Amino acid sequence: MTVNYAIYDLTTGVIARVGHCPDEATAQMQAAANEGYLLAPPDGVVADGLWSYVGGAYSQAPLPTLSLADQKVTALRSLGAVYNAKVVLWSGSGAPSGGLQVDESSMSRLTSWATQTLACKASGAAFGLLYWIMADNSHHTFTGPDDFLAFASAAAAYKTAVILNNSSLKAAIAAAPDEAALNAIDINGGWPA
Repeated sequence: MTVNYAIYDLTTGVIARVGHCPDEATAQMQAAANEGYLLAPPDGVVADGLWSYVGGAYSQAPLPTLSLADQKVTALRSLGAVYNAKVVLWSGSGAPSGGLQVDESSMSRLTSWATQTLACKASGAAFGLLYWIMADNSHHTFTGPDDFLAFASAAAAYKTAVILNNSSLKAAIAAAPDEAALNAIDINGGWPA
């Protein structure tokens, strides 16, 4: 048998810890001299400084209201997580099979190969790139230099669209005049497929 318990400060009533143990005696031992214990706290009671047990009842203090500036910081962090996922891997419906890494190093290699391919085309030299290793380690093969150049161009267009959408969303967040306008911004919208 396991019992759930909550430990609270006898002076303030603020919940200090919650947990579970084998029996009531063990739960009682979890409380220090200035603390009380209760068995079977209601679901959802956590030790976050907002819950208290005063006058025989649990209560939760209202969550603090964030300022618009703090809400914008939170929105920018959320946007950053979305952007970071998209700026390193192209895996949407428009991506080549296997997903394409579009991080800075991968884009640098694509650009280098594109430059070499253009030089081969201009001089009439043979095209030497047969395939590109995709994010899932599969091989994307090329039929010739134009096929590769279209591949590299699509990757560059994707990466540019990601950067521009991120910039646009950041500007919208910064310009939001109030909470309603900020909440109306869809940080998952506008990204290339």
